[in-house]
Amino acid sequence: MPRALELAGAVKQVLGEIEALLQPSNFEPEEARFTVTLAATDYAMKATVVPFVLVLRQHAPGIRVAVRPVENDRLATQFEKGDIDLALLTPDTTPEGLRSRRLFDEDYTLRHALRSSRCGKRTANARSLLRSRPCDHVAHG
Repeated sequence: MPRALELAGAVKQVLGEIEALLQPSNFEPEEARFTVTLAATDYAMKATVVPFVLVLRQHAPGIRVAVRPVENDRLATQFEKGDIDLALLTPDTTPEGLRSRRLFDEDYTLRHALRSSRCGKRTANARSLLRSRPCDHVAHG
């Protein structure tokens, strides 16, 4: 019996095991145990990370989220070293060469008290409010 035929069974088994190793494993969120590290601004923390973590705890209680402040000048190095896994940034602060995806767009509205004596006029726009004396107003996304 030629040597090749003798090895055929063993080679077939090894190739099958290699192929199995190359297949993606099934991800079971409820069984996952790891930490993902995010770089995020204070705003991103409140607007996206906190709500995300609340949902994540329900579906994947073993996944921990570590959050670090964004350091724009060190971002590329932090990714290269594996110090962070994801960063939540505004498009204008994303360094060149990093893969990115737009998550959402926001609109802001200026709101103020219509009849506030401190704001003066019954109707006002952003420019007039900024020029006027202090009054209560908020930016709302």
